[in-house]
Amino acid sequence: IDLVAMGEDFVRDPYPVYAALRERGPVHKVRIPEGTEAWLVVGYEAGRAALVDPRLSKQWKNASPTFPIPSPSAGPHMLNSDPPDHERLRKLVVREFTPRRIEQFAPRVRQITDELIDAMVALPDGRAELVEALSFPLPISVICELLGVPMLDRAAFRAWTGTILTDPDPGARLAATGEVATYLAELLERKRLAPGQD
Repeated sequence: IDLVAMGEDFVRDPYPVYAALRERGPVHKVRIPEGTEAWLVVGYEAGRAALVDPRLSKQWKNASPTFPIPSPSAGPHMLNSDPPDHERLRKLVVREFTPRRIEQFAPRVRQITDELIDAMVALPDGRAELVEALSFPLPISVICELLGVPMLDRAAFRAWTGTILTDPDPGARLAATGEVATYLAELLERKRLAPGQD
């Protein structure tokens, strides 16, 4: 299946394609925007099975030589690591996502949601694109809160994330990935020097 040939429509709304693929089966050979062939697993159960299958790897070093590797500055992280590194990295963040910690953070999430809704209501014609005004900025804002990204840096963080998730240009996505990686490395260094609650 050539995802590239589907063009901008697929980038804007891939869900009908995913639904059709799920009807045909859980695993499909696809061509991704960089022109490389890859395997796409669709469906929750199939995805979970693939993620824990020891025959499959998430590490870039095990990818095909033609597969587009992100910027080296992105480095190994939890999403592209195999056991035992995956478990080690997961343990570093899992304590932030306990039910108790999430419950403690719920009032702040409600406050962020209220602020975004208030901003939509305040628009001159009272109309807004829901994804652009709420669905996209809400999780990014929450992630910024969890990571301790200063308020002044959040617009840039949102822009980079938007590029990574939706830009059809592989070069732009790669550049944005590098920007996020560089920014987070610098933020981490600042947090090491002056630790906080985040």
